[in-house]
Amino acid sequence: MTQHFAVRPADLRSHSDYLSDLAEKVSAAADKANGVSFGVDSFGLVGQMFAFQARETSQQGAEQIRTFSQRTGVLGENVRACAADYESDDQRNADNIGKIEV
Repeated sequence: MTQHFAVRPADLRSHSDYLSDLAEKVSAAADKANGVSFGVDSFGLVGQMFAFQARETSQQGAEQIRTFSQRTGVLGENVRACAADYESDDQRNADNIGKIEV
């Protein structure tokens, strides 16, 4: 059995802020990755046969990065909601304990 289990909602909110900030940074990275053109300047005229596959792979990578960003953002929202739930439950329990007559 776990002893001394404690949750600090303020720490959860702080972590939620960190996750939201991380999601924004990862989203910006996805924007940059999606902006790569792989034009003639990238591979030259002769190397254009490689450009299609490189472009396709880059776009797939950018999509994966975007998905990670979105999921990280959702995680941040859920961690914040968890903090609110803990506070709400604690308050409800405190109110109920206060109603006990000895």
